[in-house]
Amino acid sequence: MKKFLFVILLFLLPLPSRSATWTRPYIDGLVQHRRLKPLPPDQPISRAEYAILLEQAFLILPKVRQSKEFTDLKPPHWSYRPLTNAYEGGFLSGDGAHIYPDRPLTRLEVMVSLANGLQLPIDSQTDRRHLLKSRFSDGDRVPPYAVDALSALLKQNIWLTTPAHPDQLDLQRPISKGELAVLLYEVLAAQKQVPPIPPPQAPLPQVTKLEVSLSERRVTAFKGSSKYKTYPIAVGRQGWETPKGTFKVKQRFARPDWKNPFTGDVIKAGDPANPLGQYWIGFWTNGKDWSGFHGTPNRNSVGQAVSHGCLRMYNEDIKELFALVSTETIVEVSR
Repeated sequence: MKKFLFVILLFLLPLPSRSATWTRPYIDGLVQHRRLKPLPPDQPISRAEYAILLEQAFLILPKVRQSKEFTDLKPPHWSYRPLTNAYEGGFLSGDGAHIYPDRPLTRLEVMVSLANGLQLPIDSQTDRRHLLKSRFSDGDRVPPYAVDALSALLKQNIWLTTPAHPDQLDLQRPISKGELAVLLYEVLAAQKQVPPIPPPQAPLPQVTKLEVSLSERRVTAFKGSSKYKTYPIAVGRQGWETPKGTFKVKQRFARPDWKNPFTGDVIKAGDPANPLGQYWIGFWTNGKDWSGFHGTPNRNSVGQAVSHGCLRMYNEDIKELFALVSTETIVEVSR
């Protein structure tokens, strides 16, 4: 028992944080409401350490399956009981005969673990894959087995990103203890077990407005009131004119698929023949058709009125612009 307590206290000792100060209110909240020791925010977390924090955060874990013996987890291992409880509760699974107590967890693994262990409801009426792709620039990289779990967390208003990259899930990166504290606290807040904490303010988009001149066939990016850069574009042809007006960016997809509006055929992302190139920034829809900025495999079309209402850009230009806009960016389209 003394060895067990020593390991717990050593793991929870506070260390200076280099970059995760934004997680501090959530760590402090867990300390206050769940009497946890302060976490060292920037350190990765092992599966054994995670199992201990689950018990401390949720107090009582559900039991949805029988315990199982693992060759790498035997009593009197200091994490034997917490890991066994996490397995029985559906939060963690083994790989055959192993449960890997010392292996660091990724952000993806923790998100799936929480959604599965807490049995969060799945919204069957929502296109969950589309939801993730429309909210996150790397949403198309969510593996199929994790789509329901991540969309369930999103429906609970669980904050899945970081202030530095508010549109990226960054799923394969090892999760830090500070980031885990954010997820645990927000789940507890969604269950009304702790008071909510206002999410940290994401940085303002670098480009706040895009002014499109259809006659001059160019788009100018603004940072606040200052012009940043002007890019050449292709615009909608006669009969398929680009919509005019003031809009906001609604979608940001990296590696978009393209569906032929006439035949329904789909050209997958990465195909050199994909008319959308590698990036899509959508700003107008009538519920069926869309207009937006995208790359093109046909560089000669840029500067002409040849598209079906969209704004084609050189691939290197749309790549640059994609990184600078967000769903707060205004799009003004004029003659």
